[in-house]
Amino acid sequence: MNEVCSIAGDMVRWAVNTTQWIPTDEQLNCCLAVLPPSEWSSVLRFSSKDDRKRALMSRLLQRKLFHDLLSIDYDSIRIERTPTGKPYLVSVPNARLPHLNFNVSHDGDYVVIVSDPVSLVGTDIISRHSHSDLLPEKLFENFTTYFTPFEWMIIRSGGPDSDSMLDQFYRHWCMKEAYVKAVGVGLGFELHRAEFHYDKDMIWGDLAHVYIDGIVATEWQFFLHKLDPEHWVCVATGPPSVRPSSAPAVANNDGESCHRTVFQSRSFTFLRVEDVLKEFGLQAASYDCGEYRIGADSENERRESTAPLSSS
Repeated sequence: MNEVCSIAGDMVRWAVNTTQWIPTDEQLNCCLAVLPPSEWSSVLRFSSKDDRKRALMSRLLQRKLFHDLLSIDYDSIRIERTPTGKPYLVSVPNARLPHLNFNVSHDGDYVVIVSDPVSLVGTDIISRHSHSDLLPEKLFENFTTYFTPFEWMIIRSGGPDSDSMLDQFYRHWCMKEAYVKAVGVGLGFELHRAEFHYDKDMIWGDLAHVYIDGIVATEWQFFLHKLDPEHWVCVATGPPSVRPSSAPAVANNDGESCHRTVFQSRSFTFLRVEDVLKEFGLQAASYDCGEYRIGADSENERRESTAPLSSS
């Protein structure tokens, strides 16, 4: 096995439950100050404190990921986004995993981050209780054009009870979102073009594949995870040659051949908020800011830049 394939064990699947983390504004500022100022707006654009803390945890997890996998000093980590919003690590000379791809998502109680040493990867988490309280058929009226007739048949076959039907709806939705986020195409992709089929027609199975415009995309795999009764997560992996525009190249021929041989799922590891904060010298219990504190001038700048935006 070549060197690229030999590092396939470096796939990361992390989930952090932020429910019990209720930081004050000052405590959020302490955590925010460990990030480069260029990343502050990505947290402060959210209007609700819950969204802000999830966005902040997302940024901390991204930095922890690169520090742990690539042994990069926190101060040297530079993360940018493509025009369509997919995050990527700016090239690091002599990095151990030169083709590392990652993606993040947050909703409800959780923030999740996933990575793959070779393949494109995308993830989406969806929480049942943070979305519509409508009955299934009423909710479905708002999404008629997003799913194909075949997908609607599978979604409705999840019944007869409403909860099971909604579970199928959310499973399909997070598969579509995970694909779009992996490819990095943004809002320009019409979701009905991607039709999902469960492997072996097991509609409650944890593995699926996709047809794009009616043609099966054999090199894509979709892994479904139920973190708890309220949260579904999908992890999509695909060929590295299909990369987001404006992002650096993420593969060579070795990467392509490795992707074709490495189709594997990986369970999520649950991290505690306090353990993530300790990575950055912050104490979850006392929230001692130590050297990390944002001054009054910076605080005024950040208030002016705040704008509400939906979670990712």
